[in-house]
Amino acid sequence: MPGAIYKHTIWCVDESAYVSRLTESQDPITTCPNNTAHSVDSDSHACELYADASPSLDSAGNLKVLPEKSAEPRANIISPNFCDRLTWHSTAERETGEVLSPNHNRTRFHAQYHNWVDLNHGRVSDEDSISADKLAVIKVDGVTKDEVTPFICLDMMAGNWPGDYVIHHEHGIVEFAQPVEEGVDVTADYSHVVNSQWIMAPYEGKILSMRHSEVQFSENIVMKDSIHFTVWGYVDVFAPQYLTTNGGPYPPGTKIQIEDKVYKTMQDFINESNGAYPTIPQIGGPMRGTKGPILEMPWTYQTKIDLYHSYGMEVRVYLENDIPCGGDIGTIAFYCVSLPEPT
Repeated sequence: MPGAIYKHTIWCVDESAYVSRLTESQDPITTCPNNTAHSVDSDSHACELYADASPSLDSAGNLKVLPEKSAEPRANIISPNFCDRLTWHSTAERETGEVLSPNHNRTRFHAQYHNWVDLNHGRVSDEDSISADKLAVIKVDGVTKDEVTPFICLDMMAGNWPGDYVIHHEHGIVEFAQPVEEGVDVTADYSHVVNSQWIMAPYEGKILSMRHSEVQFSENIVMKDSIHFTVWGYVDVFAPQYLTTNGGPYPPGTKIQIEDKVYKTMQDFINESNGAYPTIPQIGGPMRGTKGPILEMPWTYQTKIDLYHSYGMEVRVYLENDIPCGGDIGTIAFYCVSLPEPT
């Protein structure tokens, strides 16, 4: 954001002259521009403020500005893939200690639920920052086993795996290279998908200031459901007339929807976005690369969008009927700054 440059002028006793300093703040300066040992506070009176800070102008009388970037911590946040149900981690439910059911030769063990969240194979950007309490933990006779290293090509028939098991997340199946002996339980802690809702919220005591966003669509994407972009916050802040204390239906601390933008067709995205970047070609190879070309559409917000933790604010994005898009990629990237809330 551009910021005005202000000129502060003081009388320097040592030099018997006026000395100026340019700053980006209108607040009074506290040291002499000619000699930093001189204070301009009211106690020493070593130097005297000659004039209030005034904007600095160029020779044509135009306001001088200085482009600057925020020094606050950035927060780039990427949504799950709305084409891939196995990435829908935000509202997933956790099962712990479930005893899995073996097949006839005790190499495959089935869980009660299908569609395990997969945050270990690069399906979600920055998955390591969100996966700690969502990864599967597999135990045999109470001893934790190791999943096969991600991105390793396996010769399943040879049984020579860099790990003990692989997970077939969509079907809720754990497969071992070697049969598990009779009379021994295989147990699993895992997270399974409930719905497509993804929640983005500020940390405690912070404001999540949304500056820019982009959607990433693979060229083969097929919209099969409406996509909602919603904002929520405490009823106490945004609609106190609906509190139970005011005769309404909501107890204090209830979060209510305060905005809902619905994208029903791909044309809605085209109309709302600020255009499109050049298509990114297929790149990266078969194991870690993209499967085809990807289109990116940017959103540059005309006004800042700030989510206050103290107001209970959060963004929720979801598919109306939880029907995944067809194709490979349908994600959203939010480029934000994390600011401290005023005290």
